[in-house]
Amino acid sequence: MVNPETVDLPTATSPSVLGNFSSELYLYDAEGRLLVTNLSCKNQQLNVACVYVPANSTLWALWLENTTNFLVSLESRIWCDLVAGDWNTVINTMDHTSRCRPNLQERHRLLSFLSFLNDETGLLDGFREHFPDTILYTHKSPNSEARLDQIYVTPALYHRSFDWKTHVLPNSLNLDHDMVAVGFKPIIESKRGPGRFHFKCNLMKSKPVQECLTLFINKIREMPVTPSRWASLKNDLEKSLSVVVRTKTHALSAKHSQIKRKRLRLLLQRRASPNPSLEQKINAIIAREGQLNEFATRAYAYSALAKNRLLGEKPTRWFYSRFSASSLTAITALQSRPGGPIVENPPDLPVVAAAFYEVLFAEQPTNARKGREFIDLMPKIPRALGESISAPITSTEVRAAIKGAPTGKSPGPDGLPIELLKEVLKSSSENAEYLCEGLAHFFNSLLRGEVAAESFSIGVLSILYKNHGSTLDLKNYRPLTVANMDYKLFTSILTCRLCTALDDVIGSHQYAFLPGRLIDDNIRLVQSIIEENKGRENDGIYLLFIDQEKAYDHVDHNFFWHLLKKVGLPRPIRRAIRALYADIKLKVMVNGFTSSAFPVMSGVRQGDPLSCVLYVLFLEPLIRKLNASEIEGIPIPNSELTNPKKIEYTPENPYLHLGIPMGTDTMAQVQTLWEDVRMNFENIANKWSGAHLSLKGRVMVANSLMLSLPRYHLKFIPISTQTLKKLVKIYYDFIWVHKVHQKLHDSHALLPPERGGIGSFDLASVVTALSVEMISKLEYCGDLPWVQIQHCLLKNLHTRTQGEISSVITRPWIQRISSRELQEDVLPSCVRHLWLHWRRALNADSDTILLCSPATKQDVLNTNFWYHKDLKTLPRQGARHFSNNTYRFLADHDVTKIGDIWDADNQEVIFPAMLPNSQRRAMKQAVMTLIHDLPDSWLQLLEGNLSGTTPNNGQLCLTVVQGNLKNALPLEKVGFRLIYRQLVLKKTANVNYDHRVQPILQAYQRHTGRPGSPEMIWRTA
Repeated sequence: MVNPETVDLPTATSPSVLGNFSSELYLYDAEGRLLVTNLSCKNQQLNVACVYVPANSTLWALWLENTTNFLVSLESRIWCDLVAGDWNTVINTMDHTSRCRPNLQERHRLLSFLSFLNDETGLLDGFREHFPDTILYTHKSPNSEARLDQIYVTPALYHRSFDWKTHVLPNSLNLDHDMVAVGFKPIIESKRGPGRFHFKCNLMKSKPVQECLTLFINKIREMPVTPSRWASLKNDLEKSLSVVVRTKTHALSAKHSQIKRKRLRLLLQRRASPNPSLEQKINAIIAREGQLNEFATRAYAYSALAKNRLLGEKPTRWFYSRFSASSLTAITALQSRPGGPIVENPPDLPVVAAAFYEVLFAEQPTNARKGREFIDLMPKIPRALGESISAPITSTEVRAAIKGAPTGKSPGPDGLPIELLKEVLKSSSENAEYLCEGLAHFFNSLLRGEVAAESFSIGVLSILYKNHGSTLDLKNYRPLTVANMDYKLFTSILTCRLCTALDDVIGSHQYAFLPGRLIDDNIRLVQSIIEENKGRENDGIYLLFIDQEKAYDHVDHNFFWHLLKKVGLPRPIRRAIRALYADIKLKVMVNGFTSSAFPVMSGVRQGDPLSCVLYVLFLEPLIRKLNASEIEGIPIPNSELTNPKKIEYTPENPYLHLGIPMGTDTMAQVQTLWEDVRMNFENIANKWSGAHLSLKGRVMVANSLMLSLPRYHLKFIPISTQTLKKLVKIYYDFIWVHKVHQKLHDSHALLPPERGGIGSFDLASVVTALSVEMISKLEYCGDLPWVQIQHCLLKNLHTRTQGEISSVITRPWIQRISSRELQEDVLPSCVRHLWLHWRRALNADSDTILLCSPATKQDVLNTNFWYHKDLKTLPRQGARHFSNNTYRFLADHDVTKIGDIWDADNQEVIFPAMLPNSQRRAMKQAVMTLIHDLPDSWLQLLEGNLSGTTPNNGQLCLTVVQGNLKNALPLEKVGFRLIYRQLVLKKTANVNYDHRVQPILQAYQRHTGRPGSPEMIWRTA
C-alpha cells in the first residue's frame, strides 16, 4: 500500500504494479487515500481497492463520509473483489464496541463505505474467515507485537483462495503490521447444468415443511405401505417440498433486493438532507438486512464447506482440509477412449461418461463350468442362522437404521435427505412409530418378492477424480452411486444381517468389512509368517497380493446369484438382493448436466454399504481356490492387462505392505520410515503455525493430525528412544509455540480440561497401551491365524537357570516372576518391541494391570506358581526355597499349578509316578515349604475360612478404579482407549493443579461475580 504522506501519486500515468500483473485502469480520490485498480492475470481480472485511513478519529470519520459521497457521485458503480489497507483505529473501535454495545454510527460509516465498493454480494474478512480464532489483533496493544488489519474479499474470491500465510516484515521497514500472502485458484470456465432438486435442510422447522411431513405421516396411517403406494407417497412429498423450497428461495431473494434498494435510496436522501430521523431509518434497515444475511448464512451453512467453516475451531472436515491439497472441482474435458477425441462441450461430458460406464457395466462373457468349480469350494451357513436373518424386518431395525444414518450427505435422485426422516422421529413417538411400521411393511414386501418401483433403485453416478493420472481419462475417476434414502436404509439393514450370517462363511484370511476383523491382524499375519520361516532351510515362502482393477465394477451377476444360493442364504434375502440389481439403471451427472439412463448388467455400487459385504463374498471363492493344494499358478497372457507399478517380486529385500516394511531385514527401512514421520510432524507444525490458532486449536491439531501418524506404525515396528523424544519435542513445541516459560509441565498437560490441563497425549503411554492391546489378543484371540503362529513361536522361548534350559510352554507373557530369567533376545522380532513395554507395565508397582487374586479354593488350586505377583519375595524369584530338585520337578510339569502338586483336602503333596523314591522326602519338604509360604489370604481359602469376590483368577485384568479389585475387567472387554486412559490416570494421580488454578478462578469471580471452571482457562488461552 502506498502512503500518500510520503509518496506522491502520479497524475498522468497509472501506478506500477509488481509481478506479472498488468494495470489496465485505476481510480483514486483527491487525497490519495483510496486507490482502485484493475489487475489481470491468467484470463481473470480482479478489481482491488487499497485504503489508507487517517489515524485521527475525527479525520477518518470525515474521510469515510467524504469518500462515500465521492463514490455515490460517480456515474458508474465500482465492483471491487478485494479491499485492503491500513484501517488504523476504525476496526479497533468496532472491535471494542461491537460485542456488548455496538457502535452503530461507526459501523454504519464503514458498511456504507464498503457497500459502494461492492454492493452486490457483500465482503468477508478473508483472513479471519479462514482462521476464525486468530490471535492477530487489528490494533497495537501489550498482547500484540504486530497487527493485521482486515482484508475484505468477495465470497466467490474467498472460496477460490488458498494457502493464507502471514509473514513478519523486517524491522528496517519500521512497520507495525504483518504481511499476508494468499493464492487464488484460476477461474475454470465451465458451464453448469440445471442440476437436480434437493431439499434445503435449513427450512426443516418452517411451518409449510412441518405440514408436508404431517400430511405424509397421515397418509401412511391410512393403509399398509406397499411398494407402489410408497412410491406414490414419496413422489407427493417430493412435489410439495419442491414447491416450498422454490417459494421460500424466491421470497428471500425478492426481500433482500427490496431492502437493498431501500437502503440505497435512504443513503442518497441523507446525502441531500441529513437528519436524525433518517439516521434511525437507515440503522433499522441495516439491522433488517443483517437479519436476512444471518438467515442466508444459516441456510448456506447446510452445505458441507460452509457448515464446517462457520463452526470455527472444531474437529470438522473443513477445518482439517484447509492446508490439504485441493482436488479437481470441475471437469472441463473428457475422452471416450485413450487417444480418442477430446470432448469439451459441457452438455456432452455426461454423454461421454455414460458411454464409458455403459460398456464397463455391460454383461461380460464368463465360463459357467469354471465358475462352478470355484463356487463348489464354498461352505454353507447353518440353517438356523439362515432362518434368523430371513425373519421379517421389524420397526426397531428401521428406527436404528434411521438413527445411525449419517447426516449431511447428498440426497439421491428424489432430492429427499435422511434428515427428513430424522425430523419425523424427533417430532413425536406416535409419528415415529407409524413411520417405522410403514417402512418395515414396505421392506418386508420386498423380502416377499414384490417388485419395487423403478425410482426406488435408480441412482445418479457421480464421478470423482482420484488425484493421479490424466484428468481426461475416465479410468482415473471413481464412480460413486448416489442413491435414494429409502434404498440406503434397506441396504443398511440387509448389511447388518449379512455380516452376522457370513462370519463363518468368509475365512479368517479376510479382514475387510466384517465386524471384529481389523487390518492390524492382516499385517501381523504377514509378519508372523515371515518370522516363522526365517532361517529355515527350505525353498522359501511366497506371498501373493492381488490388486484388481475396477474391482467392484467387474462383479458378474450370474456368477454371484449362484454363489448366494450355494452358501445357503435364504430365498427372501437372495430375492431381495437380486431385486436391487434387476433391471436397474443409472444416470451420470457431470457439472450439473445429466445423461440419459443406461442399464447396469454387472458390478456392485460403490458408495453402498451392502456392496462391501457382497464383494468380500464374491472374492472368497477365488481365495479358497488359491489356497487349494492342487493350484499350479496363474499365467499372465500378455502385458496389456498388467500394471508394472503394481507388480513386484521380492525374494529378500523388504517391501511395503499396507505402509509397513516387510522382510527378513527391515532395519534400514524402519529408520527411513520414522524419519519420514518426523518430517511430517515438522511439516504439520510449520503449516499450522501460520494459522494463529488458540491453545485449544493447537492441541486439537496436534492430537488429531500429528499423533495419528505414528500410532498406526507403532503397532508393528519398533521406535528408538531418541526418535520418540524428537516426536514429543515437536509435538509440545507446536502446542506451546516454542515457549520456554509460561507453560504447563507435561504431567499437568495430560490432565483433561475440566481438571485444569489441556488434554494432550502421552506418546509413551500410547506405546504401552498398544503393547497391552497386543498381549490381550495373544491371551484371548486364539482363533486368529497370527496368534496361533505366535503361540508356536513362543513355545521355543527359553529361559536359563543353574546351567539348565527349560521351556515355558504356555502363556509366557503373563509370567511376572520366575526363578529363571527370560531371554528376551529370542522373542519373535515382530512382537519384541511391544513385549518389552508390556514387561515394564506388568511388573510395575501398580494395580493398573494385574492378575486378579483368587476368590475361591479352586482358584488357588488353579493358580500357577510363577504367574502371580503375590508370590514374589526376592528379585527374579518365585516362592521361597526353590531347590534344584524342586525346580526340575516343576519344570517336568511345564507350568505347574498348585493343585497339580497339593491336595488341599488331605493336606499332602501329590507326586508323579515317575519320580524316584529316593527324592520323595526332599521333594515333599520343598513343596510343603512352597505351600506354606503362600499369602495368608490364599491359605485361608485353602482351609475354607474365607470367601472371595473376584472370579477372574488367571485373567489379564485392568482396574478401572485404581486399586479396586472389584472393578477389575478382563482386557478382552476393554480397548485401546480405556487402557490408555488408565495408564495416564496412573501418571497424573499425584498431580495437584489446584494451587495454580484456584487463584485465577478467584480473581475471575471477584471481577465478574460469576464462578469459573478450570476448563475456561485453557479455552481462552
